[in-house]
Amino acid sequence: MLRRVVVAVLLACLTGCMSERAPVPNEPSVYLGNPRFGIRIGPDGTGRGLPAFEMHTSRFGPSVNPASVNIEVEDAGELQLKESHLDYRSGEHTVERRDGTKFVRVITVVDPIEPIVAQRFTSNAHIRITSPPADNLHSWEIIRRIDTNTIERISGTMAEKPTFRYDDILNRSKAHLAKLFQTRIIIDGPDEDQRAIDSFLFNLYINGSPMLPPMGVSSAKYRGRRFWDAEAWMLPVYALIRPSVAKDATKWRADRVLRRRHIPWEAGADGEDLTPKEFARAIHVAGWVAWWIEGAAAFGFVSTETSREVAQIAFRQFEAAARDTARGIEIPNVESPDEGRLRNNDLVTNLLAKWTAERIGSDEWAKKVVIPRASDGLPATYDNDHLKTYQQAAALLALYPLEWPFDLVTQHRMFDRYKDKTSEVGPAMSDSIHAVIAARLGRADEAYVLWKRSWEPFVDRNMQFQERRGSQDTYFVTGAAGCLQSVIYGFLGVRISKEAVRGRSVPMRNGCHLSIEPNLPKAWRSITFTNLWIDGRRYTIRADHDGVIIKSSRHKSTQHDNRLLDGPFQSTSALLIETSGRIK
Repeated sequence: MLRRVVVAVLLACLTGCMSERAPVPNEPSVYLGNPRFGIRIGPDGTGRGLPAFEMHTSRFGPSVNPASVNIEVEDAGELQLKESHLDYRSGEHTVERRDGTKFVRVITVVDPIEPIVAQRFTSNAHIRITSPPADNLHSWEIIRRIDTNTIERISGTMAEKPTFRYDDILNRSKAHLAKLFQTRIIIDGPDEDQRAIDSFLFNLYINGSPMLPPMGVSSAKYRGRRFWDAEAWMLPVYALIRPSVAKDATKWRADRVLRRRHIPWEAGADGEDLTPKEFARAIHVAGWVAWWIEGAAAFGFVSTETSREVAQIAFRQFEAAARDTARGIEIPNVESPDEGRLRNNDLVTNLLAKWTAERIGSDEWAKKVVIPRASDGLPATYDNDHLKTYQQAAALLALYPLEWPFDLVTQHRMFDRYKDKTSEVGPAMSDSIHAVIAARLGRADEAYVLWKRSWEPFVDRNMQFQERRGSQDTYFVTGAAGCLQSVIYGFLGVRISKEAVRGRSVPMRNGCHLSIEPNLPKAWRSITFTNLWIDGRRYTIRADHDGVIIKSSRHKSTQHDNRLLDGPFQSTSALLIETSGRIK
């Protein structure tokens, strides 16, 4: 499909002598986009000198940034940044810069589906908008005077003259986000916490392709490829907030695994193995994929037969790397989730191998798998673990998301041993996992501190999520998903298992249940999760320090998508009926 880009420009004046102004230095750019197309906007409100990217079914790569324009302001000094704001309900990003009484305001919005960008420029000074030379093979431009205050600039590859105006794109974005934000997490607590949660939801909503790369379409860093981030970090969240994305992304992985009979650490658009040599032994990815796809069967995204077949493929990868020794089944020379060097008997790798063996009925093999231990008998991260620092969460992944059934004393001891040993220069993700574990162990206020630590050092003034502290490389979707896992699976206490809890459970497929065991910190009086989707039925869950209320929709559908919300907006209270009372 031909790429269409529209930029609608609203000006105060367009006459007089102009002088060009450079972007404000040392200010971060903002990512805007949709699952197939992303741009960056600088602190001057334009995309000048900044990248754009496109995601296709067969490739990921750079694109022309349609917001790449120059703004020239008459008789103005250095314009200072006064406002930079992203509205999560409309998708509009606003930048305002001033020099005394003169100002320039730039508002940008991206279409929720197509690669279309609209910008509105307003000023009380005489300004001129110019664009850099374009590639004649891929773009063309029309500037048309509409009235004394308005012009339209149209740039991109198009088959015919577009008819879009700024308000058309804005209204499309508003309508799309209004549907998505009917599924929302609302906390009764500090405003900055709610803002953070809304920002995480917004960025998962505007991403969400079947590939689910760690940076979405915001950066070339991971080349739009699939990693274990998707299964361990993103999909448990997408399954509840956008089941259509979770289903498509799960099917994308399952189809390619079944066809290629292999699960790579880094997968290309067709599932091909693009793993660099130094990560060839990061075989824990096979276990995470099998682990998620079994969970996906409970949501109805794949069949139980598919989940079992993927588990068999994962087991073969573990089996091929394993050695049967006097000690038991050992897996030497693997890349731990800690990364950096090869280890023997990495805890999470071995537990995932044991888990897949149990799923396919190889119980004797599973019983022999070695669990690395420290000198005091506590599970170790790997053999000869010196208990120093780790790049990111490793051993504690056994407690969550793997949920290995160590006894409660062991869980507390493991948590206390490893929770503060992740590196300050490591990627964002670890403390969100630590927060889930702390909450589930009944240490909610400690979990709250860890949750704040999982995002506050990693976001800039525009709530753009960085992979590492102080970097300019955003948006790190994995990190945002981890923070939402803290809220959903930690503080709200969502658990998926075969056991139901009377009055606190929702039925799923394959005899599974989604149960609620809240662990609210003192800083939050309640959590309300509105319109989450499970097996085509819509639920709203509210938890406070006294108990839980679960409400469900009268209407049941086989669709796994917010498309059910098309049509006139209906209030939540009108849609929901109470199916369980308050349970203390």
